[in-house]
Amino acid sequence: MEFDPKKIIQVWNYFKKGRSEVALVLLLYNMLLSYSIKFDVDFTLTQYAIITLCFMVACSFLGIFVAEKVEPENQRISPYIQDHLNSSICLQNSLIHHYKGDHQKAIEELMEANRLRERWLK
Repeated sequence: MEFDPKKIIQVWNYFKKGRSEVALVLLLYNMLLSYSIKFDVDFTLTQYAIITLCFMVACSFLGIFVAEKVEPENQRISPYIQDHLNSSICLQNSLIHHYKGDHQKAIEELMEANRLRERWLK
């Protein structure tokens, strides 16, 4: 088995995303540990390790779901992202018009791109 740090980093990023998305799971995990101390329930080191491993796996799977399903959809419907994309298209169109010799249309496209981006500076 070959050591691939990119895969470990990717899993770690998924874990962080999942952990940040599920504050309730973190609270439940902390509650489990707190109650085990308060009520003097003797978990062995192996039981804590199993609980921690299950927690990490669950957060990693949740992170994969968030990274692949939720975030792309949020970016697709975000008005900021939509304006940014439309602004980029206007900039490309202005270059096309400039190279074709239609400088007035190029200026109009640049003004439109500028309007789309200035909207978010207010």
